[in-house]
Amino acid sequence: MQLSGANEVPPVTSPGSAFARFTFDDDTNVLTFALTVSGLSPNLVTAAHIHRGEAGVNGPIVHTLSATGFTQVAGSITLSAEDEADLKAGRFYANVHSTDNPGGFARGQLILPSAAAGSPTPTRTAGAVSPPSTGDGGLAGDRDAGVWAGLVAVAGAFFGSGVLLLARRRA
Repeated sequence: MQLSGANEVPPVTSPGSAFARFTFDDDTNVLTFALTVSGLSPNLVTAAHIHRGEAGVNGPIVHTLSATGFTQVAGSITLSAEDEADLKAGRFYANVHSTDNPGGFARGQLILPSAAAGSPTPTRTAGAVSPPSTGDGGLAGDRDAGVWAGLVAVAGAFFGSGVLLLARRRA
């Protein structure tokens, strides 16, 4: 998922950008991540976290992804029952902080749709939009592993946005 300064509250501009990949294993409650920063040197990147909060709302740090300067970091976190509930409800966001933007220069909401094992299913459908809007998206996954991820971007009269979709593995 592309993390963006436009998603920060308030929005910020930065020469840096960030891209993250998250996967969640429903059987073990393990959230695995890989995060890459470009456009900033490691000494300007100060931290990366998962925060509790809905889109458009700042929230407290729940998990530290990296506490030092970096351009790439990866790992995994075992979520508590409360954390799992917040992840599934869309109340987690990833945030990368820098010296110029200590509150964060790039943010992205973690969205986990319901998905049957081995086959992703939409969580919501919509009727016609007026005036017409456009969108683009993609989905990638491993049917045998039961892991799916996709990105949906829409633009139209209302606003532009991007949402990362994660699918979880079920036994």
